[in-house]
Amino acid sequence: MSLLERRYRSVLRLLPASYRAVREEEMVSAFMEFYGEVPDEENPRPRWSEVASVLALSTRLRLGAPGAGPRFAAWGAAVRLVAQAGLLFEAVMGLLRLAREAIFLSRPHHGFDSPFIEMRASWAMYMIGWSLAVVAFLALASGGVRTAKVAAGVECVLVVAAEVVTGDPDHLAWRVYIGLLNVPPVLALFAAYHRDAPAFRLGRWRAVGLLVAPTVLYVLLQFSLDLLPYSLWLSTWTDPAALAVCVGFCLALRRSASARLGVAILAGLLLLVQLPSLMNPSGDPENLAWIPGAAQCGLLGAIVLVSAVSGVRALPAVSP
Repeated sequence: MSLLERRYRSVLRLLPASYRAVREEEMVSAFMEFYGEVPDEENPRPRWSEVASVLALSTRLRLGAPGAGPRFAAWGAAVRLVAQAGLLFEAVMGLLRLAREAIFLSRPHHGFDSPFIEMRASWAMYMIGWSLAVVAFLALASGGVRTAKVAAGVECVLVVAAEVVTGDPDHLAWRVYIGLLNVPPVLALFAAYHRDAPAFRLGRWRAVGLLVAPTVLYVLLQFSLDLLPYSLWLSTWTDPAALAVCVGFCLALRRSASARLGVAILAGLLLLVQLPSLMNPSGDPENLAWIPGAAQCGLLGAIVLVSAVSGVRALPAVSP
């Protein structure tokens, strides 16, 4: 066996074992026939394009492409659920922020030409990014995967850039961290919605309703909290993402493995978002504002553990 063939076989180990058992020899034969005999003295290696092609195939197979088996199909459905829920959350928050900015700019003493508006470039990036978040979810719900990927990708870049531009230079790493929290749903969209993935179609009016209903509910909850005592503590439990994860957890307990794994991934991502809230910037030991956040993080951690364990146990067996 030549050095080039050994190295190519090493690259093929990226593929699932069940797929390699059927297709490895065929792929190696085609590869060697194309490149011919290359002396070992030349230290030959597979081209980066070949490695990238195998890596892309491995990703598709592990996320439900035909020939990968039911276990990987379940993982693909779970990651697509993360993409759908993540884009929905970004769209809801984008709609809320756009509405808030519209109200702000409609006031007589505030406007785009007002001296109160600083760093117009970053403001424009936010506005475009939030609008694209809405476009991405509606496009995905209508079966327009390519449009959703383009809109979500541009939205992600704009929001991360705006976070960096508007942030305190002394806390640049923190601003980058906050901006990068928008990235996982976009990565899930690009990874799980490959060319072999089933389309996600809600229908236009269902998608609009699914977008508008949480937005209105969130506004009503926030308005009601202003009239209640301990509103600061209660607001932690009205976070739309946390409520959605808790409801999703209850609904997924008796459903498929992919639903449970999807909830586990979403709860884990939300936990990464909520953990920084435990830090007490004031340094005052009597400041107990961190307690609701700690309770919520504990609940999210339990949801991650229960959903992940039950989801993995419910996965179909690996094909021999």
